[in-house]
Amino acid sequence: MIVTAIGARRIYRARVRVKALKLGLAGERAVGQFLEGLRIGGARILHDIQGDDFNVDHVVVSSRGIYCIETKTMTKRRSDAVVHYDGLRVLVDGRAPDRDPIRQVTAAAKWLSTQIADSTGKRFWVRPVVVYPGWYVETPPEARGAPVWVLEPKALAKWIENESTSIDDSDVSLISYHLARIVMTGETKSFDL
Repeated sequence: MIVTAIGARRIYRARVRVKALKLGLAGERAVGQFLEGLRIGGARILHDIQGDDFNVDHVVVSSRGIYCIETKTMTKRRSDAVVHYDGLRVLVDGRAPDRDPIRQVTAAAKWLSTQIADSTGKRFWVRPVVVYPGWYVETPPEARGAPVWVLEPKALAKWIENESTSIDDSDVSLISYHLARIVMTGETKSFDL
């Protein structure tokens, strides 16, 4: 009986983990599809860049900047639940997430900036972005100038389009070439998050 109870508990936990993984994958795919529309304007899109013990979900390299995008997919407990971002922290349905998405994406953006500098010899600022597929994101006007963007995926393209041109086309090609090499070979410089 004890073995059966322990086995049932492990099966339940495994099913919960599998469900969360499937939800996360669906969210990343949805965000990836929204990002593909940016290619029309000349943006380069890369997915799933592996670090030592983490990954960067998506990267957009365009003449309007470099964007490190972290996807946060979760189910809503209530239909009117929202994500609130005040420029410093995120509340999901009134609660702080277990892992701070602002800190996580900021560290990933710094790592990405280091990778670009080490492989190209040029320094570029990488904007950290957190997206919440399927959620309404409340951002008061005073938080819109924050260094980290927290958005729903549909809004991301417009926010990028509203940025001024800051990178010339030759650097867009150079950066995307080196990032694609990292994706293909997995060669990165170690950096602790």
